[in-house]
Amino acid sequence: ELDLLGKIMGADPGLPARVGLTQEQMAFRFTKIRSLLMEELGCSEAAAGVCVALAATGKEMQHAGRPQIPAPRRVMSALKWLETFTLASRQDGSLRAVVEKHPFMIAKSIEAFQANKDLCPDSIDYKSAVVFRPDRVDKVFECGGTCKGRCGSCWFG
Repeated sequence: ELDLLGKIMGADPGLPARVGLTQEQMAFRFTKIRSLLMEELGCSEAAAGVCVALAATGKEMQHAGRPQIPAPRRVMSALKWLETFTLASRQDGSLRAVVEKHPFMIAKSIEAFQANKDLCPDSIDYKSAVVFRPDRVDKVFECGGTCKGRCGSCWFG
């Protein structure tokens, strides 16, 4: 799954058709987002390619076989949101580190980020939690800690 461009360019010849694109269109989308991550965050070409592949496949592999490469506008919105509402910063490289550690964030909508932020309990500092524990950005349930961190669906997990 990590060599998405290789699959697009021939290792999986039916891949572009499965997502309703030509090979050229899908390769263009991939390289556009990879270049965006390289320019905006300073990612290496290899790291940016892996980030695009993982974001397109989905955190739970929900798009395996039919990868959904995020649009440039969505990626830029996600980066801006992270920089505005968390401690992640382009200047110190922490935004790059967060994206490389948890690339699924570049495909999240602003609404999904906001819903996640709204679920963050007052006892947890959202701004730092997303930077130091980026896996928390997908928490979708608030139990108030009654699960004692065993469920994995809430901010305490």
